Amino acid sequence: KLWIQPDQNRFKGVAEIIFEPDLTFEGDLYLSVKDLEVFQVRINGHKIDQNYFNEITQSQNGALYFANHRITKEKFTIQIKYIGKFGDAYGLLQFQDQTSKTGESYIFSSTNVIGASSIYPCFESPQVRAMFRLSLAVPKGWKAQSNEKSDDPVALDSDFETFANDGLDPKTDDFHEYKFRQTKSIPFHALSIAAGNLTETKTKTSLLGRKI
Repeated sequence: KLWIQPDQNRFKGVAEIIFEPDLTFEGDLYLSVKDLEVFQVRINGHKIDQNYFNEITQSQNGALYFANHRITKEKFTIQIKYIGKFGDAYGLLQFQDQTSKTGESYIFSSTNVIGASSIYPCFESPQVRAMFRLSLAVPKGWKAQSNEKSDDPVALDSDFETFANDGLDPKTDDFHEYKFRQTKSIPFHALSIAAGNLTETKTKTSLLGRKI
């Protein structure tokens, strides 16, 4: 889930990543979180103490570290809450349309491996793939697009109100939420995001058998 806050030049996120490790897995896990400010981590739905949090967030610069002995051999769920800022060359970028009379701005993703880890925790290896289910909170009046289709926007669910309120958050009533369908298994950097006062233009063009 990403809460896009254009006037604050930032976004807030909560990522829930579910692993099902092979029983023979003996390695550690590193999740890249370049430029993201992580403020809460839950393991299998439970809060962790400060020592464990420090171990995860400080053992590797720009990454979250999970030692092998911490990883259960069954389903292993990590929930991470964080704050990110709009980037200049990669990550989530904010474009201000200088030709617009109303000063329209747009948000879009530049997701090479570095760019992806500036939006959400991810594996840097393109060989590691995952299925994504994205929720995107954007200002009312904005539309949002991603890899899969979404239903019409709805009011923000309670998860967005449980982010650590630091006094900079806008009113949730001014936002609505797009819930996208689950993607196929794709590399972590293949998730695309765009939001703004968008207009859809239908064409007869297709790419790899898919209409554009």
